[in-house]
This record gives sequence, C-alpha cells and structure tokens, in this order.
Amino acid sequence: MFEDKFSADKSVGNLVADLYEVSRKYSNDGGCDYSDESISKLEKLKDAVRVWGIESTSVDVDRIDRMSNMFGGNPFTSSKHPWLKNDGGDPLYPLVQVNLRQLSELSANDFGSGLLQIWLDIDDPDLPSIVRVVEPSDFNDLMRNDYPDDESIEKIDKYGAWFSISRNFKFEFFGFMLTHFGDGDIDWSNDRDLSEEELDILARLEDLSEEHGYRSLNGNWLMGYPSRSSGTPAGRYDSEPANLIQFSAPDAFPMVNVSRYANVFYWMENGDTGYFFDWNG
Repeated sequence: MFEDKFSADKSVGNLVADLYEVSRKYSNDGGCDYSDESISKLEKLKDAVRVWGIESTSVDVDRIDRMSNMFGGNPFTSSKHPWLKNDGGDPLYPLVQVNLRQLSELSANDFGSGLLQIWLDIDDPDLPSIVRVVEPSDFNDLMRNDYPDDESIEKIDKYGAWFSISRNFKFEFFGFMLTHFGDGDIDWSNDRDLSEEELDILARLEDLSEEHGYRSLNGNWLMGYPSRSSGTPAGRYDSEPANLIQFSAPDAFPMVNVSRYANVFYWMENGDTGYFFDWNG
C-alpha cells in the first residue's frame, strides 16, 4: 500500500494524464477516444482510499468482552436486543460485531457510535442475514445470558465450523489502496489499435494496481476497496458498493475454505448510514 495519499494520487495521476495525452495523439480526431466507462475507471484509479488490516486473536467464548469487536463469539444481547433466531426457532450465528464509534474515529466518517451486528441463518444454504445496530442508549441494559446451548448449536452446526469461532479483533492501518485495474478495463475507438505508448502506460497502471490493490492483501480488511477476485460479491454490482469489511480468511468466514468470500457493505446518504451483507454463494 502507499504510505500517503499524495504519493498515490501523484503516481497514478501522472500516468493517467500521460495516457490521455497519448490517446489524443493517436486518435483520428485529436481527442481522447476512450469510452466514458473507461475514463470513469481511470478516474477511480486515481482515488486511493485508506485501508486497515483486521488482526484477530482467539478468545474463549465465556471470557470475551461482549462489548468488543468480535467475529463469532458472544456479542451484546439484552431483553431489547436478544439473541436472534430464525422462523424455526433456531439460533442465528453472530458473524461480526463492530464498535461504530471506533470506525468513526478511524475513518473520519460518521458511522455513529453503536454496535453493528451481522447475524446469519447458517441453517439456510443461502445464509440470509439480519443487520442490527445496538444504540449507545441501550448499552446500560442488563445483558442476557442467552448464548445457545450445545444441542441447539449442534443441530445447525454439526461440525462446529461456525460456532467454534470466537475472536476479538483490532485494526492496523495499512496505507492507501488502489481499486482494481486490468485487462478489459479500457475500450477505445474500434477503427484503430492501441499504440505501444498506450500499452506501456496501461501495463504500468496495472502493475500499480496489482502492487497496491486487493491482490496485495492477505486476510480480512476494513474499508479500502473490496476484492475483485473471480466470483466475489462486489463483482455482481454495476456500481461497486462501499466496502466496510472484506472477509477473505476462514478465521472469520469459514466458507473461504471452499472458495466463498463475503463482505459487509455500507452506504451513506443525506446523513443516514445503512449496511448490508453479501457473499458469493
């Protein structure tokens, strides 16, 4: 990752400016003949964004701080916010709990100050999800001891792939990340071939994207750009959603072991913030 945004923007911005100039040089009408979509992708490549790695450690489910950031584990529940269940009465799985105040302080975005919880129905192969935010005004409510009993867990998680996960996590700033850019991201006028100068610049942009993009990251990460590996959730949207958490390691999302990946995405509009879960199942 780039250490600072200025270095990232300058490295990419200069190359993109050179590319536009070369395009005008070789086009038939003296103007840049790349498609609007291609120009949009190049402009996005110039926008490096902050990304944090997610470092997690295993904690006994009975000892975990129930107000903390966690994968799995035993998150905050109360009479108002009980352990969620599906329509059949089986417990949902607590995929992740995140302190939104910490995210607000890290990112300088207003995510609020509650606890974000994502719950999955692992008894359903489609993994339907429920997003819940526990507001700070509810933090003083008496916590409930409603962690599911062994029989309920074994019914829906026979091999313990999910409920064996109980991990606290923290964030480590990695730097500034580039969006993915590669083959097929440039369209141009069909009545000419790309020049060697253009191909050289495009190759250098692709190398920068490789070095400072999702392919350079291991494990799970916070914010940045989502993975664009084959089949990953972000690829199914015409307009790429904003990444909150990229699940790319089995210590948080066990189905990574069978080439499945997941994201918590978010949106912000007119002072409101929303979250949703998606995976490539």
